[in-house]
Amino acid sequence: MLFRSIDDLLRLDQATLSGLERMGEKSASNVLASITDAKATTFARFVFALGIRHVGEHTAKILEQAFQGDIETFREASFNALEAIDEIGPIVAESIIRFWEDGANKEIVSACFEMGITFQKLPELLPQTLARKTFVFTGSLEIYTRKTAQELVERRGARASSSVSKNTDYVVAGAGAGSKLAKAKKLGVSILTEQEFENLLKDQE
Repeated sequence: MLFRSIDDLLRLDQATLSGLERMGEKSASNVLASITDAKATTFARFVFALGIRHVGEHTAKILEQAFQGDIETFREASFNALEAIDEIGPIVAESIIRFWEDGANKEIVSACFEMGITFQKLPELLPQTLARKTFVFTGSLEIYTRKTAQELVERRGARASSSVSKNTDYVVAGAGAGSKLAKAKKLGVSILTEQEFENLLKDQE
């Protein structure tokens, strides 16, 4: 096996990659360039990539805000400190504690930073006026890109989901919205136009 953990991936070099089947020097160089670019990441992406049980993308973002991107504080956090974070329950807290109790995991994380992993500066934390709300964006948006719209609600404490369910609070529907819009109507979920979504954000300021 070429690599078993994230730090093995960071150790890949030109010679190793070029020796792989169907991997020429140019392709190897492109892969290495992508790995180099990926070293400048976010706390949330890095924590999600560690594969901690029960810590998905949304939970990783919650932890990023709670610890303000400080991996050392996160690593030393107690069970009680973790459980006190909004949306982090005892199962997730216990899973995180167990992850950091494993010396091999600590070594992997330390190796990643030794090989150049850095965290991008966190965007300004906004008042958590949309905490515990779930948004789904569908269709073609014109005022915002979908990524920007998702970040805007996440920075206010909300969750951006890719699927509509009974737990969805708002569906923001752009042009060409299809099955997600239909499901939202069926479930009685609040549906916003992009302009109504923009007005909602302005009301949070």
